Amino acid sequence: MTQEIYIGLSAHRLETIPFYEKAFMASDFIILEDAPHPLFSLMVLGQMKAEEYVQSLETDFPKFMTAQCQLIQAAYKQGKKIVQIDPYIEKLIQMYQLLEEGKTAEEIKQIPEFTEVYNAEHEATGELINYYQATMGKFEEAVAAVLAFAQADAKRIALRDKMRAEKIVQYLQNKAGKIFVEAGYIHIFLASFLQKIMPLNWQIKSSFLLAKPARKLAKTILHKPLPYPLVPGDILTFWYIGRNKITPARANILAART
Repeated sequence: MTQEIYIGLSAHRLETIPFYEKAFMASDFIILEDAPHPLFSLMVLGQMKAEEYVQSLETDFPKFMTAQCQLIQAAYKQGKKIVQIDPYIEKLIQMYQLLEEGKTAEEIKQIPEFTEVYNAEHEATGELINYYQATMGKFEEAVAAVLAFAQADAKRIALRDKMRAEKIVQYLQNKAGKIFVEAGYIHIFLASFLQKIMPLNWQIKSSFLLAKPARKLAKTILHKPLPYPLVPGDILTFWYIGRNKITPARANILAART
């Protein structure tokens, strides 16, 4: 049995919806970048309106999520299998629930199933706070803080990709067909994590959903084609996730531009 996996890298923008639709309809299985939600199945079955489901999410991208949910409902009617897989975010939600129940952060940290996620989140959040504070001081201090946060964020993203890849492989056991995997554009190394643990009969590819229009726009403005926007902070994070060697001068320039 041959499995074809396509990772569609994107952002939560309404402009991506037509590209999502094309990817959904070309797939047998759709794996969304979400932690499992108790109301998801009701929305998929059409027993809950997309708008009502999105309201329960408290999302920062309500228009995008509503349009995507409507696509999901249409895809389900076409016989597509749809599932939410993001174990890192799932663990994070569970930790917040434990805090609300009265558990302390130190107690949660000591629970084996949460330790790795807790440490990654704690370090990245701490460096982000340090960055906010550093922006009130000297420029050089802010640059150093950007570098520190990018490295901590890269560790967090790499862990999230690793955990998600493992869960995806587990889900796809004994399944065959064309699989679409949704991923934020910062997760360009998800394919690498999948490649390391996937069976030999799996074929995997990934690309930016908006690659074609982005290249056209970049060529018009920058006079060279690019598959995604050149955001200095993201590029710096890419370097750290991939554990590629980057010169201090190059890293400082990207951090300063951020």
